[in-house]
Amino acid sequence: MRKKGSYKIIGHRGVMSLAPENTFASFDLALEMGVDAIECDVRPCRDHFVLLHDETLDRTTSYPGKVRDYRFSELLKMGSSHENKIPLLEEFLERYLGKAELNLELKGDFSSQELASFLSQLPSEGKGIILSSFNTLLLEEIRRFGSSLPIGVLYHENASAALKVAQRVEAKSLHPHLNLLESHPYFDRSRFEIYPYTVDQVSDHLHCIHHEVDGAFYNDPRLALHS
Repeated sequence: MRKKGSYKIIGHRGVMSLAPENTFASFDLALEMGVDAIECDVRPCRDHFVLLHDETLDRTTSYPGKVRDYRFSELLKMGSSHENKIPLLEEFLERYLGKAELNLELKGDFSSQELASFLSQLPSEGKGIILSSFNTLLLEEIRRFGSSLPIGVLYHENASAALKVAQRVEAKSLHPHLNLLESHPYFDRSRFEIYPYTVDQVSDHLHCIHHEVDGAFYNDPRLALHS
């Protein structure tokens, strides 16, 4: 039986292999399965922050155009049901904060004003929240705003550069692509936790276990929960 928390199982966009990604249905399923953390994607629309991975809407909805071009009241009409609607960041936090660790991946570019607004919506102590992004400039700006929230550095190449960023922003964790585990020349485990992405099959899970990482992002958490 897995000891909860000994190896962190992070539901990637909820349980995107079984439910629509970044929706309440997907996040609820992740909690039912017993994940330790939920990852979601956060990006600005015209007047709010919403949970969507892509810059454009065509993959996850039947609508065209960029997320930034729509108000939330317009995006709200694009979901097939309440559980599958595009969630607001505020709704997500209200519904899930305290039930699991929440990994908020910031997507795209945020203006300084948007970043300040985003940070103002988060609990000041940041308990149960970690911010992550591939956008290293955004992570550095979070620190310039004075936020002490935990940070995870996402990267799919150039591990040495990612490590330097992690040191500059005093990151809590490194989030490398799964394929980088073999070639990674260092993991300063005394300084950073390691959470690779994304586990899609049993061999990926075993790969993570072999490299003794702290946990991983799963499209189907059953790969870890039942192992």
